[in-house]
Amino acid sequence: TPWTEDEHYLMIHFLVKSWSIDYASSVETWESCLQNFP
Repeated sequence: TPWTEDEHYLMIHFLVKSWSIDYASSVETWESCLQNFP
């Protein structure tokens, strides 16, 4: 069965949320690596 609009919205919301969390944590990791450089 095709997705309803609600399911579509929830899926997109979930993907965006998980992507932004991944992105934020990778940025934090990158910044902490730079700070540890001599």
